[in-house]
Amino acid sequence: AAQDLGLAGFEVHIYEMTERLGGMVAWGIPFNRLPQDVLAEDIDRLLARCPDIKVHLNTALGEHVSLDELKERHQVVLLALGTTWGKSLPVPGGDLAEVWDGVDFLHRVNAGERPKVHGKVVVIGGGDVAMDVARTALRCGANEVHLSVLENRDSMRASEHELFGALAEDVGLHNDRLPTDIAAQGHNVTLRCVRTEGGGLDEEGRLQFEIIKGSDSDVPCDLVMTAVGQRVECDDLEQRGMIERGIIKTNAEN
Repeated sequence: AAQDLGLAGFEVHIYEMTERLGGMVAWGIPFNRLPQDVLAEDIDRLLARCPDIKVHLNTALGEHVSLDELKERHQVVLLALGTTWGKSLPVPGGDLAEVWDGVDFLHRVNAGERPKVHGKVVVIGGGDVAMDVARTALRCGANEVHLSVLENRDSMRASEHELFGALAEDVGLHNDRLPTDIAAQGHNVTLRCVRTEGGGLDEEGRLQFEIIKGSDSDVPCDLVMTAVGQRVECDDLEQRGMIERGIIKTNAEN
């Protein structure tokens, strides 16, 4: 957006909450898939092409600057915050220390941390983020990683090449599973699931499934990571009623 506006002749100011540009491309895509220097070259090229773009790093909306302040400084404010926080798993035990947010996990790794991962890891989710979480968990020391996916294989949201990449690294795939509970005793974690059927998408893209009665099973593991969707988080916008169902509320008619 900044590049298009800059090329159109506008002076553009980017307010970025972290210490570098790139958004989820910089923080959510593992370096083995997108080397950091490749992204840096692209950003440098953009800024050189559009010298009227001014960058303000470490400036989070609602923390370091308010929407009112931005509206006073500029004629137009474009909100492009992104869904940079992972959604929590709404089951008992979903807030245990042994349950990690997959989006936060990727962010920590791209920030230079090396979280200690060991043993058997179960990643809940079937999208591209889940594939990245699973493959990164292997690189951080997991002995084995399994994907627990609510959808059937044909309805998974992950790109085919992303799924094949995970399977090529011996990530286990378990479709038609719905997590219902997570328990931990010491370092032993138990993920309880039920089997489902018909886990596909209807004409409007909504997931439809039925639970198979009596199909409860326990999956022992050492760590659970979740990749079940993402959301916007900003107190300033929340207080204004501008966030709905985890995304910025918009009105295309105004």
